[in-house]
Amino acid sequence: AEIVAALGVDGAPAATCQKQLAQNAIDGYKEYPKHMLVSAGGFHTVMKTLNTAGELFEEMLTHFVSAWRESIDRQKWFRFPTDPRQREKEHPWYLIAHYLDAAVKLSEHKDSADVSAND
Repeated sequence: AEIVAALGVDGAPAATCQKQLAQNAIDGYKEYPKHMLVSAGGFHTVMKTLNTAGELFEEMLTHFVSAWRESIDRQKWFRFPTDPRQREKEHPWYLIAHYLDAAVKLSEHKDSADVSAND
């Protein structure tokens, strides 16, 4: 078994540490141990993921959130959040609306027949 030194830090220090560890590997691990892990933590990982998804799916997200967020700035805030916890609070409401719309469309497709959760 090996011992791993893990550091959980904020975004900017994590980037600096990653650069130092990369240089350390090039230099043959003279300054820091080989088994050192640096992580920016969940907050920044989630924020980067949401911002990347905002870029990749910008058109779809804009179409979807425009029903609740009328202004361009409010839509942009949803696509590119600065704090993932803010956007996280809205997700259940969008999910409910999405499921409701899917149930209505399925009901229309089935000639207004009752729709169950199994459908």
